[in-house]
Amino acid sequence: MRPLLLVLLVLFAAACASPEPEAPPASAPAPRAEPALATDSLLRAEPEVHYRIAIGFPRIEGDDRPAVRRVNAAIRDSLTAFADGLRPTAADFSGDPEMDRMFVGEAEGGPAKAFLSGRVFSSRVDIYTYTGGAHGNLIAYPFSYDLATGEPIRLGDLFLGGTAYLDTLAARVTERLVADRGTGWMFEDEIPPDPAYFSVFTLGADSLTIFFPPYAIAAYAAGPSEVSLPYAALRNVIDEGGPVGWLRPRPAGS
Repeated sequence: MRPLLLVLLVLFAAACASPEPEAPPASAPAPRAEPALATDSLLRAEPEVHYRIAIGFPRIEGDDRPAVRRVNAAIRDSLTAFADGLRPTAADFSGDPEMDRMFVGEAEGGPAKAFLSGRVFSSRVDIYTYTGGAHGNLIAYPFSYDLATGEPIRLGDLFLGGTAYLDTLAARVTERLVADRGTGWMFEDEIPPDPAYFSVFTLGADSLTIFFPPYAIAAYAAGPSEVSLPYAALRNVIDEGGPVGWLRPRPAGS
């Protein structure tokens, strides 16, 4: 056979051969589930000592970092300690039904606000309690945490050091309360620039919310009050390197 013809036959056979099957692509790793908020419950019932607890509280699930586990434990432990302190003891009761009616420990409530975004978790649990007397009262438990460290976020962490941020907060909150509800119903004409008045706060995507339970700034009959202040209204005192800055979207590649 001529060499040229042999070469042509070999090339023709190679062209007709079935191609090698391609290796299947490696399976892509399953996308990591985003952390989410769930609700746990603290339930107790001891009718013999007039004790009943029904409190819902937030739990972060889908994130097993040690810092997040500490946050979940801190919320649970705080509310458990509150419930423990509310329980009447056998020594409180005298055996006189009329007198013993005064010893009651009841609480019910749950999350009023809950926010989870990246590094920031913030929530408030409102609990209506009754321990005897004419009426019960509303207690608010705020929980704000840095999920990178598991440490609480405190009010001062939001603002630039050396600024009169409490004066700014007091002025903005007073302005909003007066606009919403008028004057003459608060204990004082203006909210004082005292951190005790701003201890119940929560963070949201674009605003800081301050909550005042009954008796905090006004009589019980006035009920609770809530003011949400956009971060933009506090731009002169907000620390953009702190928790509020963590909520800002970052440029690609930063």
